[in-house]
Amino acid sequence: MKKAFITVFSIILIAAVFYAMWGRDLYYNIRDKKYWAELSTKISTDQIEEVSLDYKVILEGDEFKKFIIDLNAADFYRSNWRKHGPTGPIITIKFKDGTSQNFQYWGKGIFETYFDKGQFLIRKIELDTILEKYDIDLI
Repeated sequence: MKKAFITVFSIILIAAVFYAMWGRDLYYNIRDKKYWAELSTKISTDQIEEVSLDYKVILEGDEFKKFIIDLNAADFYRSNWRKHGPTGPIITIKFKDGTSQNFQYWGKGIFETYFDKGQFLIRKIELDTILEKYDIDLI
């Protein structure tokens, strides 16, 4: 009986420690990954009117298409529910329905954005190529 009590208590203690350390991160990562999946379905060249890089450059032609394709293919990196991170250049995407979506550049192919109730990071190193071409980097 004593051995069973110790085993059950140990399992409860391990579960409590796990939840205290990683529970919220785990919850927000799962939730925000779904938000990115939903948002990425809206990112396509036929639904986007304009892409501006830090309010300085408006992409056109092949660069516009490549940026949108790369952005759509970006991977979910992690949730940013704590809202920590640098203040970097803003990439604004204007949709044809009049709405817009901002992506804040954090460097090394990482961008922060929000959707619905989630704030999260996505990553695609290929997006750095266009930003470097127009000398858009972290402040």
